[in-house]
Amino acid sequence: MLIPLRNYSNYSICESNIKIEDLVDFASKNKLPAISLTDYNLLSGALEFSIKCKKKGIQPIIGLDVDYLSSLKHISRITFVSKNEIGFKNINILSTKINTEKDFLLSLDNINNFTEGNLLILGGLYSIFENISLNHKNFKKLNEEVKLLKDLFNKDIFFEFDSKLDNSFINEISKKLDIHLFQSSFSFYKESNDYQAMRILHCVKNGEYLQNTTYKIENNYSLNRKINCQEQSLISNTHLIANKIHYIIEEKPITLPNFSSDPNSDENKEIIKQSRSGLDLRLKKLFRNLSIEDFNSKSKIYRERLEYELNVITNMKFSGYFLIVSDFIRWAKAQSIPVGPGRGSGAGSIVAWSLLITDVDPIEFGLLFERFLNPDRVSMPDFDIDFCKSRRDEVIEYVQKKYGFQNVAQIITFGTMISRGILKDIGRVEGIPYSEVERMVNKIPYNPVHPLSISELKNNHSDQLGDLAESEMMDKAESMEGALRNISTHAAGIIISSDKLYGNVPLFKDDESEIMATQFNMKDCEKAGLLKFDFLGLANLTIIDETLKLIKNNHDIDIDLTEIPFNDKKSFDLLGKGITCGVFQVESAAMVDTLIKLKPTNLEEVIAVLALNRPGPMQFIDSFIKRKKGEEKIIYDHPLLEPILKETYGIIVYQEQIMKIAQVISGYSLGQADLLRRAIGKKIKAELLSQKEGFIKGATNKKIKSSDATKLFSLIEKFAEYGFNKSHAAAYAFITFYTAYLKAHYPKEFYCELLNNSINNTDKIFIILNEIASQNIDINPPDINFSDYKFTVVENKISYGLSALKGVGEESMKELVYERNKNGNFKNLFDFNRRLSKSILNKRQIEKLILANTFKSFGHSISKLFSNVEYIIQKIDNNSLFNDFNDEQFFMNKKYIEMDDVEAEFESFGFLYSQKKQAAILSKLNISSFKEKIDNKSEIFEDFYFYVIKSQYKTTKNGKRYILMNVINESGFFDLRLFEDKFDMKSLQANYIKTKIKSSFKNDFYNVNIDKIEIINQNSLANEISYFSVEDLLELGIKQDLKDIKIRKQDKILTVSLN
Repeated sequence: MLIPLRNYSNYSICESNIKIEDLVDFASKNKLPAISLTDYNLLSGALEFSIKCKKKGIQPIIGLDVDYLSSLKHISRITFVSKNEIGFKNINILSTKINTEKDFLLSLDNINNFTEGNLLILGGLYSIFENISLNHKNFKKLNEEVKLLKDLFNKDIFFEFDSKLDNSFINEISKKLDIHLFQSSFSFYKESNDYQAMRILHCVKNGEYLQNTTYKIENNYSLNRKINCQEQSLISNTHLIANKIHYIIEEKPITLPNFSSDPNSDENKEIIKQSRSGLDLRLKKLFRNLSIEDFNSKSKIYRERLEYELNVITNMKFSGYFLIVSDFIRWAKAQSIPVGPGRGSGAGSIVAWSLLITDVDPIEFGLLFERFLNPDRVSMPDFDIDFCKSRRDEVIEYVQKKYGFQNVAQIITFGTMISRGILKDIGRVEGIPYSEVERMVNKIPYNPVHPLSISELKNNHSDQLGDLAESEMMDKAESMEGALRNISTHAAGIIISSDKLYGNVPLFKDDESEIMATQFNMKDCEKAGLLKFDFLGLANLTIIDETLKLIKNNHDIDIDLTEIPFNDKKSFDLLGKGITCGVFQVESAAMVDTLIKLKPTNLEEVIAVLALNRPGPMQFIDSFIKRKKGEEKIIYDHPLLEPILKETYGIIVYQEQIMKIAQVISGYSLGQADLLRRAIGKKIKAELLSQKEGFIKGATNKKIKSSDATKLFSLIEKFAEYGFNKSHAAAYAFITFYTAYLKAHYPKEFYCELLNNSINNTDKIFIILNEIASQNIDINPPDINFSDYKFTVVENKISYGLSALKGVGEESMKELVYERNKNGNFKNLFDFNRRLSKSILNKRQIEKLILANTFKSFGHSISKLFSNVEYIIQKIDNNSLFNDFNDEQFFMNKKYIEMDDVEAEFESFGFLYSQKKQAAILSKLNISSFKEKIDNKSEIFEDFYFYVIKSQYKTTKNGKRYILMNVINESGFFDLRLFEDKFDMKSLQANYIKTKIKSSFKNDFYNVNIDKIEIINQNSLANEISYFSVEDLLELGIKQDLKDIKIRKQDKILTVSLN
């Protein structure tokens, strides 16, 4: 029985499609006593592999393939295999060095640092003996090198014999140095029919095309291939090697780092002290206007809850965890770094509220501690903390300094190959035309949250896939699926370890980060005993912070968001009108629709909106709204449910409500109720049956009929599948309200910072500007003499930021503004040319500034400037005697290129910026107001004219492609969706269109659809308009002869022909 001693998994990036379970299942199926994992450079799969092998009773053999520079200056791969814990620690350090030190390369000079506890395998595929000329000199050198390696590894060196390769060197050296050979069974793909997919993976990794790939490996390395070996010693030597292995990586319990540097400190005493004093401060502020008697009465509820939570936390030994989180949050707040009010179930803890971890009062909002930390279910607490995106790294640096740079790391993530992306990769590598690849990709349903696997697509979507379903391309894609194409770091996860990570955990370093990262993924970090904290960067906190600073600067007002009233009418009016661009969590069309229908009047309703707008509970939104308005009767399935469900009009919305129902109806503790909630979510039949019996028994003990209890359990079972965590919704509703408040009271400052946060995203800027225009807020266009590099508020108007223009560069615009502020406005082109060096602005940047009409204060047309860019970019020699101080010297080209205004704006802004001309023309075409019709949800079946500002391809969740058109007419800005293949997206952009609009109601949602559409070119517009003013005609700029045009002149209409 041959033991496989060298195998890759998909953790060998872009080199394998074998998953860890494939290796373990292969060993189990073939009754192997041991199997190896020897991934290239990374040890990311080592822990998962070891745990899964142990469960199956298989000895894991853990090794590492690495590049090695031989004495012949030939780089190839050699294999380390760990015999014991010391050996694994050494390959751990070796892998860390490879993945963190760019110039590190293993050779005879440094290999001695990693030999202890390891054995060495040479030969096989990628061998140091490969591609070496067979001559005496080379043989002698390699023989000497292998002899030295044998001594360094204390004779634990073996040759891998692969009959498909040239084994001349191996055979000779093994005899000469008495080195055992073993039969190669190296594998890096599952089945032989995966071979073509491996060739494509190689091309993806190396940026090659299949037609000229350097991949020369034969189809001999599948996991499930049959290996014929006649020489018994080659097989028995695999057992000899396996018997040298005495190491399994064990799963470890999580170890918390010490909160205090004093080893004798008592964390339990510390959390009790800090929590009690913190609660006192919270209560004094919360109940400052109450009498002493009322204060004591209300405070008692809070203090009792605090003591209960502290008892649970200290008994579960999580005091240090709470103190660590509280410490870095307090530090961040002390540095004026914005911190979110909370996130996830942690907002349900009054200890967290007292320690300033959260800002949500759990008593006021009915939040449950057991949803976060359940004494009946021992698992780690998990606080996810939102920080201001631009200053998050400062908090991580503080943690590094406090707990040690060697004790803090980020977490690795892997980019997995999935259906749509794989087809694009195959198309590129095989040289298939882009349009053909796009056609195939668009047949696959687009679902970024839960992308469908190739097998799911073939089984359930074959009609939609058509000829693609059974194609060779899909077969290759299926082989590549699950392979890992790249590595990166987790967006938020930070490990804080009690011990130094170096040598204990394999590490890597992303080029984009200054912090090391674990090679283990998030789940394996926990199994390795490492504690994860989530430091999330939230852009909305940055926008809020910058808006508050701008309000202070413009109005000399300091706003404390914790003091703003949660009954502010202006904020709720804004939400009820659906003016939500930039308002946290409620920008989507579904959210806007819900807010407009509901018109929330308190924060509880905003919390409910956040919880309801997700798959599952969305079906109850309409009922929720009708019940609030008194249009539908509120029904409680049992009188005991009314106090629990009153806040949501009799509808179960939150997980916390399910827990409270179990407590009230069946006498569950809240900890037991949380277990019930989880059991329903898992849908394990035996567990569900047990829970149902316990629920009914508890209810009958409380004198509730068995039939009623059964009905209530069914109700809970139904709602538990989608009930949302109220703690999370409540914490996020705070940020929703903060952003709504700032937008309602200080719209210019809010919009300004919202734009600055999106300064490199023209699509987002376009959306924001549309809403700004609808609110009748003026925006000053960009100008090199008046605009800042970013958006600003000047004289009660928003001034367009120069950096927001396409292709101009933020640093260059900063330099331009700095020069202008220092030495005054640019007087003319000559002055501009003289003061800004060529290193600041290149030709392309100046072109963009010209197209955006930022030089308008100089009095030259866009066409004139653009036609002479080559002369403008040439810097004036300051010592020249012939310099004159006017601009004519730059206008050597007298044949101006006539620039189209619309095209110029698309080139510089990325969209149509000035739309007044188009809106004015459309006002003469449309008989009724489109905005009025859709605002009133009127029945529509009529013609409307629009101008398409921007168009782009989108895909529905079901994979159907459509064109999203951002359009305007005289009544406002709108989004229209076009499901019609005959139109190209580009043909619609910057054009007038005539549409037949048809409205309909579907599932209580008002839908507006395009029934017919045609493009109306500018010259044909005259035939659509009943009559013109002279000004209208001039505005159109028609470039062809027209006959019988009606012109309105005072009280007469003249019919004329024009040429």
